[in-house]
Amino acid sequence: MLSRSLTLFLLLASPSLAASLPPTISGLSFSPDGGKVLVSMDTDGVPNAYALPVDGGPPVQLTRSPKDPVRVVGYFPADERLLYRSGPAGDEDHLFVRELDGKAVELAPGKTSRFVGWSGDGKTLWIEIDNRGSQSRDLYGIAADGYARTLIDRNGSLTSRLARISPDGRYFAYAENNNDLVRDVRIRDRQTSADRTLLTGEGFAVHIPLSFSPDGKGLLTLNDVDSQFRGLALVDPATGQRRDLLRKSWDLLDARYSPDGKRLAVIAGGDTRSGLELYDAATLQPVALPDLPPLGEVEAFAFSRDGAKLAFLGSGSALPPGVWVYDLARPGAPRRLAGGEAGDWVEGEVTRFKSFDDRTIAGILYKPRQVPAGRKVPAVIWVHDGPSGQARLGFDPLVQTLVQRGYAVYAVNHRGSFGYGKAFLRLDDRQHGIVDLKDCIAVKAMLAATGWADLARIAIGGVGHGGSLTLSALAFHPQEFAAGIDLFGVADWQRVLNGLPFNSAERTILTDEMGYVGDWQTGSLKAPHAHAGDIVRPLLIVQGARDSLALPSEAADIAAAMKKNGRIAEELLLSDAAHEPVLRADREKVYRAAADFLDRHLKAAAAKR
Repeated sequence: MLSRSLTLFLLLASPSLAASLPPTISGLSFSPDGGKVLVSMDTDGVPNAYALPVDGGPPVQLTRSPKDPVRVVGYFPADERLLYRSGPAGDEDHLFVRELDGKAVELAPGKTSRFVGWSGDGKTLWIEIDNRGSQSRDLYGIAADGYARTLIDRNGSLTSRLARISPDGRYFAYAENNNDLVRDVRIRDRQTSADRTLLTGEGFAVHIPLSFSPDGKGLLTLNDVDSQFRGLALVDPATGQRRDLLRKSWDLLDARYSPDGKRLAVIAGGDTRSGLELYDAATLQPVALPDLPPLGEVEAFAFSRDGAKLAFLGSGSALPPGVWVYDLARPGAPRRLAGGEAGDWVEGEVTRFKSFDDRTIAGILYKPRQVPAGRKVPAVIWVHDGPSGQARLGFDPLVQTLVQRGYAVYAVNHRGSFGYGKAFLRLDDRQHGIVDLKDCIAVKAMLAATGWADLARIAIGGVGHGGSLTLSALAFHPQEFAAGIDLFGVADWQRVLNGLPFNSAERTILTDEMGYVGDWQTGSLKAPHAHAGDIVRPLLIVQGARDSLALPSEAADIAAAMKKNGRIAEELLLSDAAHEPVLRADREKVYRAAADFLDRHLKAAAAKR
């Protein structure tokens, strides 16, 4: 639902944060000669493309979009033209090429399109173009020289999505989504027209395609066959035979071979963390990465085209995101190219507690630096997006804003969160708004037990799914929390389900997650919109005017119902946002609004005692 961009940087006007924060950073790609790393940053308030010199020097701005975000995809293989996504916030899936002279060329004018990959010789890029008014997608080969378009394939499946193409174009790997716990990979051999799937009747199992090996003879996949966690395997596309490569006691999240095939880079998860690992591709022996910065979350990595350099993007709970590069030919500490500078931020601490049924739940606790002697501090239980997302030890400026305003924050990984095994992931299926919310309520006892958290001043808030759970908490448990912050939360899941194509993967997955919301026993719990009149605690609603998932009209209905009953409902409507704030100015408004709202309704409550 909501991407990680809501936890990125901004310049806060609050006096508690006097220094400006570094810009947002996303995307990662080496130039053909390995001398630059391409990223998107919002240094000027809007995400734009920048080149980071590997040998040092200031970032070079390549695009200057005044309003529409620029999301880099990568450099061209043979020159420094770059491919990027852009468009108005919430409609950014339009592919553009920035020519060497700076001119922008849209590859499929006016149409939503998606980059699939490059041919092995670098002469053709593959993109899918969506057909308006239908679920079909057309695959085209676009010539790198001149951009002539050739139709390659049509895909009208509601459950199958083209994920990867082998370098020679022979094999297509499709992600087949049955539900959130059963996913398959289908490999089509275009030479023989044969289709092969990887599921073999092993029950609940996930297969996820990642990337083909440089020679096209293997497809890297993740799977959790006979395991609670996802491990890495290499599949022969010609036979479907699978060879397990790596499996750990936590999930592996991503992997890719270096272009020369000599090394294998992996992002491995584990207990609210994700980290970068490097292996010898032939022996699978670990390759040391000396002096890794103290990262709690690695979001992306990229090899240079000769395989000699490895760049990565990551952050820590008290370390803002940055880009670093290892020179693998000359082992030593990585060079920091952008961001990643420590500041006066608070470290998060992984903290566990026993929930309502004695199950152990994990989360991240942030404690204000200064807790006045003899006084207790207000707190916020923060709920991640998802619903099967995860709170991780990456940098979150919203959390840091609240902590510096004097609030404790506990980012909870309630049952159904990713990263704790597929059995844990299933615990909230068809029970959203019930068991996951009970976990959030149970956090209060843990906070009270610290001795420094004020049980009478505990709020709940969240993004996307977390915003929805906040609405449910205030509507169906009106006395449990002192206030709520809803950022882009869906208020009526029945309406969302009704809007999805029947038998589509999205509808099946959402039904398995949320339950049949029309069921008389649990259906109302998925539609807090209809129970807004029962909310008695102060509520802040942040909404994008262009949001097609969490509708502005439903947010307005909730606020109106509350105000009619004399309750406090504060609204922030972002005119340029869809399902998340993209512009720096909008994020600034959101963070300031959240902190100010809590000051008015939690700190003011203490002052009246």
